[in-house]
Amino acid sequence: MKTITELLQQAVVIADGAMGTMLYQHGAFLNTCFEELNLTRPELVGRIHSEYIEAGADFIETNTYGANAFKLARFGLSDRSDQIIHAAVEIARQAANDKVLVAGAIGPLGVDLPQIPEHLRNAAYEAFVSVVRSLDSAGADFLLMETFSSSDELLLAIEAAADVCTKPIFAQMTCGPKQETRYGVPIPDAIAPIAAHPAVIAVGLNCSIGPSDMLEAIRKIHRMTSKPFIVQPNAGFPRQVEGRMLYMCTPEYMAEYAKRFLEIGVKVIGEEELAALVA
Repeated sequence: MKTITELLQQAVVIADGAMGTMLYQHGAFLNTCFEELNLTRPELVGRIHSEYIEAGADFIETNTYGANAFKLARFGLSDRSDQIIHAAVEIARQAANDKVLVAGAIGPLGVDLPQIPEHLRNAAYEAFVSVVRSLDSAGADFLLMETFSSSDELLLAIEAAADVCTKPIFAQMTCGPKQETRYGVPIPDAIAPIAAHPAVIAVGLNCSIGPSDMLEAIRKIHRMTSKPFIVQPNAGFPRQVEGRMLYMCTPEYMAEYAKRFLEIGVKVIGEEELAALVA
């Protein structure tokens, strides 16, 4: 099986899609801790991984987006982070069956500020260190940091990972239709220090916006680094239909934009769908 560095030599690398979306579609309640399902419903998590592999994904992401002490504390599970992460990697490895790579997914802590406050900085750093160590020891092939709105928090996560692990890192931020972060920072300014970090081997955007807006954002940043770019847009913006939030983009629409991403040099393409709402 190829390493992630070798995989990036391909013309295109296909990522999987949102785990949260699929868990929700399979009956998991929105107020459920999706990461705990690694312990309580491992067969469901494994089935979703297998479906993405059957659909052609070159790698799958562990169900660990919110498996950090900050987010798990909301469910009284902060002391089970290591157990949850090890279960997630085991499920993914079984589904991968040495045919595809396993990315250790790492999401933000949920502090929801442009910068981590000084009084929380040590705790935030240790939370990321703990997640990375668990993913590393459990056997993830590389780390995928995703859906960060703050470059300060993402840099802290990258530094924590680089301090305790040698695994390659993919780093993704999220932005709005105006190509700015949630905090009003232009995406080129936000992504520049991420792309420059030596531990990051691929950089890009995911979630929050559809393929059209993401294409415009990528056009603003794709020349700032020679590192591979990764994009995982939502399937457009949701509409409310009979009480349900539905995404109206067709597979053909997404495929057309996948071609446009490739034309400007994007290397890794996936999809997020409902991740912003349910993950």
